[in-house]
Amino acid sequence: MVYLPLYCPERISLLYDRTHWTHEFMAIRQTFDLIVFHHARHCWMNVRKPDYPKGNDYLIRGFAEFSKQHRSVRAGLVLFEYGKDVDKSRQLISSLGIQDKVRWFPRMGRKDLMV
Repeated sequence: MVYLPLYCPERISLLYDRTHWTHEFMAIRQTFDLIVFHHARHCWMNVRKPDYPKGNDYLIRGFAEFSKQHRSVRAGLVLFEYGKDVDKSRQLISSLGIQDKVRWFPRMGRKDLMV
């Protein structure tokens, strides 16, 4: 990943007090060894335009498969409540039995996400 100087790994801790999500993000970092961070709208059901779908279902299914094949890895998936298919994504996660590995956040600005 390419970082602006403000967001370089050596300086990011200086920004922790600039978002109220810091504690939640830190808890995720402490809970999981591998974190898949997906900040895209949930749009994958009944899509008419071929360039419009985000493929969230592929990511969710792939994450579930990885989790089953690599049980020793504490893997977590971070998703955001953004897009018309959030409820469908939640249902898919539940049907795959990975809800304990998924953390949901409300839609937020990118500056909050960088911390």
